[in-house]
Amino acid sequence: MNLNNKLFDEYKPKGNITGITDLWDLPYNLVYIQLNDDFKSKFKEILLKKGKTKKYISLYARVPFHEVMNFFNGQSKSLAFFEKMINFLYVHDYFKISHETIMDNIMKIGTKTNGKFIYSPKFPINFNCPEGAVLISAILHDGGLIKEPLLYPFYRNYNKRLRLNLIEKSISLIGNMKINLEDTHPNFPKILGIILKYGIGICDGPKTISNQKIPEFIIDSDDIVKGEFLRQAFDDDGSVYIRKDSNGGRVIDLTNTIDVKKDKTSNLLLDNKKLLNSLGIKVKGPIFKREYKTKKGETKHTYKIFITYKKDFKIFKEKIGFISEEKQKKLNRIVI
Repeated sequence: MNLNNKLFDEYKPKGNITGITDLWDLPYNLVYIQLNDDFKSKFKEILLKKGKTKKYISLYARVPFHEVMNFFNGQSKSLAFFEKMINFLYVHDYFKISHETIMDNIMKIGTKTNGKFIYSPKFPINFNCPEGAVLISAILHDGGLIKEPLLYPFYRNYNKRLRLNLIEKSISLIGNMKINLEDTHPNFPKILGIILKYGIGICDGPKTISNQKIPEFIIDSDDIVKGEFLRQAFDDDGSVYIRKDSNGGRVIDLTNTIDVKKDKTSNLLLDNKKLLNSLGIKVKGPIFKREYKTKKGETKHTYKIFITYKKDFKIFKEKIGFISEEKQKKLNRIVI
């Protein structure tokens, strides 16, 4: 699947609806894979059996000779390369090497320039689960995707428990990744950014401008998945207040900031409110909180949604809660 970036704002991959990302849903020219040793040896034998020589394979598969040689010498190759090899074998009446066969025998997956990989990736990846909800929510709230062509996923949080939870959930869902837990800004591989953007429709670049909506499959998911998504959201961008004024008012709120040139309110807050409502929690807002200007002179508006009723605090504690110990302690106090 190849996608013109200009059209991406109007395009939502099928994974945005289903939550499932197949290897072959990703851009063929951006994704590079290394096959496991046993299958790679078998694949080379089949290619030479059908093609006789590497030059013949290059000629009839319409692949530059040096790329064929690089593959035989053990180099990672793009999905576009493997697509041509599969088609070459089909033409020669060999149908035992399929897209699924390739997907099931990947040792590691990455990109052409970035040296970080996902090892033993778990395609097809089903994000419609608690682990997927945590990863997506973290990217949409305290994290993000650096604008293409970099596309590195990032997450900034000083709470080690939150970082550990995100990394563990991500590895469990996607595959093995080498990530430094001690870094308050964990460095995820670029290939994960490609999966998130082209697999389920997460926007790259400044979130204040993209004003991202929550993927549809999260909105339609079960209560457990919704609860995991919301827990991450409130752990990242939420607060619990016990005010000393106004008769001791108590509030759980969630904030988000957008660029005022494009939109009038936060899509992320509207969708989070929808999730909270679906769990039986009454939510007020979004309401305007504050305005500020960036160093570039851009005007940003911060909005918030908030929960104020004790019965809703109880539902929040039962179905969502916090990983943050400090926030959980405050939640326990306002529920009593």
